[in-house]
Amino acid sequence: MMKARTITVMAVALLAFGCGDDDENGNGNGPEPTIELDGEPADGVVNGDDWHFISGSVTMGETMDQQDEYLIVLADEDIGPCDDDTGTGRFVSMTTLALEEGDHQGGISFLDINGGIQVSGGLGSFTITSVEDDKVFGYVDHENDGDNRVEGEFGARICDE
Repeated sequence: MMKARTITVMAVALLAFGCGDDDENGNGNGPEPTIELDGEPADGVVNGDDWHFISGSVTMGETMDQQDEYLIVLADEDIGPCDDDTGTGRFVSMTTLALEEGDHQGGISFLDINGGIQVSGGLGSFTITSVEDDKVFGYVDHENDGDNRVEGEFGARICDE
């Protein structure tokens, strides 16, 4: 009897004290984003699986007609420094012609590297709330279909060209 009571007390203590939120993002769904955000980190579904923002990067390229274009990539894992963006998970990517505060209209794609495909993409809108020397912050709320949607804040490091 004493052994059962001891095991019960240990189980209750483990549940009460062992399940802290120090490894949770703002919505309680995994590790914290690598860049501190003011509000709820982006959260959603990619290719039918739960997706939770962890890190992001911004790179510059060109459109087919030679205009500057910025690619903002949001990942559900820490994709590392700019020269080593070798993520293997699921991503949400957004394109814009200007990296400045305000509302943006551009391509928003949902990618699943594990599935080896771009699962969904289309025109969408998002907001860049601030741009710093090496980071950009914003908010996205977009749904392509029930299996691909994202909503919440993001922060991404700006990579050198």
